Parts: sequence; C-alpha cells; structure tokens
Amino acid sequence: MLFTVAGTTIKTLILRLSSIGDIILTTPFLRRLHAAYPDAEVVFATRHEYADLVRHSPYITKLVEVDAEKGNDHLHCVNRELDACEYTLIFDLHDNFRSRFLRSGLKGELRIINKPTLQWILLVGMKTDTYKEVVPVPERYIATGKDVGLQPDTLGPEIAVPDPILERISNRIRAGDVWTSSPIIGFCPGAKHFTKQWPEEYWLKLCTSVLENTSCSIAVFGGPADRKLGQELESVDSVQVRNLCGDFTLLETAAAMRQCSLVVANDSGLMHMATASSVPVVAIFGSTVRQFGFFPYNSPSAVLETEGLPCRPCTHIGKSHCPKGHFRCMTEILPAHVFNAMTEFLP
Repeated sequence: MLFTVAGTTIKTLILRLSSIGDIILTTPFLRRLHAAYPDAEVVFATRHEYADLVRHSPYITKLVEVDAEKGNDHLHCVNRELDACEYTLIFDLHDNFRSRFLRSGLKGELRIINKPTLQWILLVGMKTDTYKEVVPVPERYIATGKDVGLQPDTLGPEIAVPDPILERISNRIRAGDVWTSSPIIGFCPGAKHFTKQWPEEYWLKLCTSVLENTSCSIAVFGGPADRKLGQELESVDSVQVRNLCGDFTLLETAAAMRQCSLVVANDSGLMHMATASSVPVVAIFGSTVRQFGFFPYNSPSAVLETEGLPCRPCTHIGKSHCPKGHFRCMTEILPAHVFNAMTEFLP
C-alpha cells in the first residue's frame, strides 16, 4: 500500500553512513522509492568520504554529509540541520550509534533495517545455519519500506557518473596503442580485511595467465594501500598492465570500470562498484558466505568460494588474520579456477 499525506509533499530521510559497498547497495532502494513516490523529496545522509557514490543520483533531492572525525559536536550540528525539516518517512538503513544519534528527536514515521544479528552470530560462532532464506542486502533495505509499497525489481545497483568524468577517464584509460582497442580486465586485489584478500602471489599468477592466454590488457584498481601490489602486477608487463591504485576518486574509478569487459575482485566495495557499473564480475569470497547477503546483486557474475570448510565463516565482516592459521578458504581457490571462471565473460 502506498503512503499518502493529503495536501503535502512526501519528505523522506534515508540514513546510511558507510561504507562503499553498503552505500552502493542502497541504490536499488532509492530507485524503488522513486518509482513508488516520484514526487517525494529525498534527503540522504552519509559520511562525506562516500558521498560521491550518490551525489549525482537522480533519486536524491538533498545530500547531507557527515564527518565522522569531527565527533559528537558535529553530529549535533547535523542533527539540528535534519531537524529543520518535518519528514513523512525516515529510513535508517544503518542502525548504528551515529545513525541513531542523527535521527534522535526527528519528526516522521521511522523504519529501521532488520538486521539478522542472531542468525549471523549463530552461523559464525556455532556454525549453525538458521537462515531460512538468503536475502540480499539491497532487498533487506527495500523490505524496510514494504508496508509503504516498496518492492524489489530485477535491476542491479547503479552509480550516476557525470558525462565529463566519463569522457576524461575514457581518454586516459584508452591512451596508448595497446589500450586503444584491446579488451580491458579490471583487477581489484585489495580488501579492508586480510581474510577477504586473495593471496598476492595468486594475483600475479592470474595476471600472467591473462597476458599469455588472451589479448586483454589489465587495469589494477584500488586505494593507496594497494599501490605496492599494483606496482608488482604492472612489473609483469608495463605496457599491458596499468597500476591505477590510488590514482582515482570513487567516481573516476566507477568511470574507469565502465571501460572494462570484466572485473575480478575480492569481496569488497570495488566488487559492488563493478556491478553498479554494469560490468561482469568474478568475485572471490574467503571468510564470508552467501547468507550474509553481499554476493553480487542482479548482475552478471561468478562467485568462487571454498565450500565445506568447518571453520567458515569465521566472521561476518573480515579478520586481520586466519584464526586457524591455514587460510584454506582463500588458498584453495587457485589462479586456474579464477581464470576458468573468467572465460565465461571474456570477449
């Protein structure tokens, strides 16, 4: 049932403060909200370092940026800014202490994401699977608005990138004789947590396999922390491999991914960025599992994981080390396995 307020414009506040992948996965929610309420005013609050991911969204009226480094005084200021408007609906798609702080005292009907906390605690801690079904995170977001008419569609995430950025990055990516016409494969070897990182030596072997068996070039994406591995990959062939780690903003990375025929990524925010760029993805999952809802959503993809390990999942977000010391969830996914999965999508 659609929500109606006689004689007034529906004003909606959406809270999702971090991180890259989680914010990208709110975009199906934004799209479905717009489909149900095309004239609604939509305010989206997120951390400033991720704001570009939704800055140009056609579904958002106003973007409110939060600086988590400025502490509670800044949160008070943002709360007062938000309180200047009386909302019809408030969706807290994060439900952490900052989002609760920001929505405290606001006027409007509040809906909060239902996190399956008990299920993941049982799965991680006791290896007892009580998930009745696997619900992708975008559909968990949309479910917060089910009673006001929101329903999933069949489309994936999306990122709006302005045309000047698309043109500028296309010109940079396609510079050079080899890169003008050759298909490009994106490598995203980084991840925030160690147990989500496929071994570096495997990325190097995969790079060699791609160069020896295809006519593709390789663009390596990531942040400043990934530069060293990007340099090692580029050293395999400085003409056909480009280390772009730390060179691009979030929107520039999304624009660059649109030049790719395929992206290979760990379970990371850049994996979701690739799906939002309408690029096929080969995703490598280590310590995390499908039940958590973060597999590639409504997009061409292949997921590689080591099934049947009694220690998996050891976490729902990632760890700084393998608790068992063997790291089999990643080391048993061989470069040959990943390359074979890639062939389904190679031009």
